[in-house]
Amino acid sequence: MGLKKGPFVVADTVSVADPYNGSDPDVISLPIDGTPQVVATVDVCVTQPQKTQVSLDSMAQIAVVADTSDDGGPITFEVTYEIQRNGEIIATINDEMDYQSQGPDGRHTNFPNFPILDCNPSAGINTYDLRCTRVTANEVNVEDIFVASRSLKAVAKGPFVVSDTVSTNNAYGGKGVIDLLEDGDSAIVASVEVCVTQPLKTQISLNSMAQIALVGTSDGSATFEVTYELLRNDNVIATINDEMDYASPNFQRHTNFPNFPIVDKNPSNGINKYDLRATRVVGTSINLPVFVSSRSLKATVFIL
Repeated sequence: MGLKKGPFVVADTVSVADPYNGSDPDVISLPIDGTPQVVATVDVCVTQPQKTQVSLDSMAQIAVVADTSDDGGPITFEVTYEIQRNGEIIATINDEMDYQSQGPDGRHTNFPNFPILDCNPSAGINTYDLRCTRVTANEVNVEDIFVASRSLKAVAKGPFVVSDTVSTNNAYGGKGVIDLLEDGDSAIVASVEVCVTQPLKTQISLNSMAQIALVGTSDGSATFEVTYELLRNDNVIATINDEMDYASPNFQRHTNFPNFPIVDKNPSNGINKYDLRATRVVGTSINLPVFVSSRSLKATVFIL
């Protein structure tokens, strides 16, 4: 099974063998009193709503049973289809149809389909519902209106690579540089958020880099150690201990660019906040500050 990078596709699909079988739990009867029925639902998670569009495509098989004892006279029925986002209607179609039935049970099926594009999703979970309503309650000839096979598919088109990048001009201090002054000092140096709706089918590839800059002692040698941790929702999922010796005559400056990629195969449902944390380890021989200067954390989302 391969990995693929977005766009994200989620779907809710129901198939039924007999669209007129009202006793089938997958067949939904539309009440004559006009009570709306949600017939399909999908969740789409969005972290950058201004850069994301959600394409929605829906289909609902409508099955009508009518009384045609008067020689199959014309039958009229009307159903409203609505697409909702988090309980708010974003699209409506009114479908009214006349048909002539020659059979005594006046059966008829219809397959309305309408695609829309949601250009204004919300940040976080967007729950899209396909809702059907039987409109006219006094249809003398219409006995039952069923929603049988149906589907709602959402395709999210947007950034599935998120990153937090800081570039500094002077690695040894100044704007954007983080100082680890004392042994044991730690800091979150980069963070990204990834939203997941299908955790069992999703993997997050994480790639991080942190430029470590320091000034050695005057005795001609220096040892330093920094621990890098990747956290998901405040839980450590990966750790690297970076210890290095180097010659340092006359307080020579030194920079190091540790980089380590990992794949998170167990993201959580909902928002996954990933942090890159750097810690100055107790017992290093550096008496001057350890700087974290340019750094980046990039997350790439893959769907199985």
